[in-house]
Parts: sequence; structure tokens; C-alpha cells
Amino acid sequence: MPFLSKWSLRLILACIGCAGLTPFQVTAADPAAGQLLEGVPCTADASQSYALYLPSSYDPARTWPVLYCFDPRARGARAIGCFQEGAEKFGYILVGLNNSRNGPWEANRSAIEAVLRDTHSRFSINRARLYTAGMSGGARVATRLGLAGLTAGNFSGYWMGIG
Repeated sequence: MPFLSKWSLRLILACIGCAGLTPFQVTAADPAAGQLLEGVPCTADASQSYALYLPSSYDPARTWPVLYCFDPRARGARAIGCFQEGAEKFGYILVGLNNSRNGPWEANRSAIEAVLRDTHSRFSINRARLYTAGMSGGARVATRLGLAGLTAGNFSGYWMGIG
């Protein structure tokens, strides 16, 4: 069984490639840098959300690498929590999906597409430095997405954990 069907891969890559190019502009209602937020709803689909950590030095005038994290029980904040100190030190945006969990790929694909579309339209992301990570069933999702993105030139790497 292939990692992704041609249709799924094209749709995911289209979301990445066609995401908005306008950098995220900070307003009072927007996420605060230096804080871990547990439930940021996707603008186009409020049923999808993610945990977010922007380093305290976040500035939309430059582009930032992103680590997309997956938890087998859709606990986005838990998925990114262990990376927060490193993200602050090395200047990474962390995104943990709240709707990607163990189960059918279709639900994971929908969550991934919504979050990729949202983060690429809201934040100033370095598209050459996209990474995935996960533990247990989240590692399967991270690996699947990472391998598909690596072969298409969209992701720089992935990390998986066994647990």
C-alpha cells in the first residue's frame, strides 16, 4: 500500500504550495509570541485546531522554520511541549495538531490540510525548513507526511519516536 495516494499527495502539496504568501500581521486578537496556546482554530475550518508556540523573538518580517507535531490521541499541546525550550532557543515555530489521531487516514489528512493551509497563510514560514515529528501513532503520521513531502521537496525532514 503506498504511503499516500496520488490524489492525497497532490492535495496536501497544493495546500503547501498555494498557501497564502502574506506574512502574519500581529493584532491584539492574534497569538502572543512566547506562549504555548492549546487551541488555535483554523480560519477556514473552525472544527480543526492546533496548539501553537511562536518563539518570543517571532517577527513576521523574516521567515521561520516550523515543526509540525503529531500525537496519537490528538493532544497538540502535549506533542509540542517537549520541543518548546529548543524552539525558543533555536527559533522554531511549533504546531501540534488537535484533530490528528490514531485512526483512519482520511481524518488525519483533513486535519493536516486545514492546519497547513492555516499556518502558511497566517505566519511567516520558511518553506524550505518544514519538519514533522511524532510519538507512537503520531510518528506514523509524521513519517508518512514527512516522506511524501521529502520526495516532493516540501519537507526538510522528520523525526519519529517509538512509544
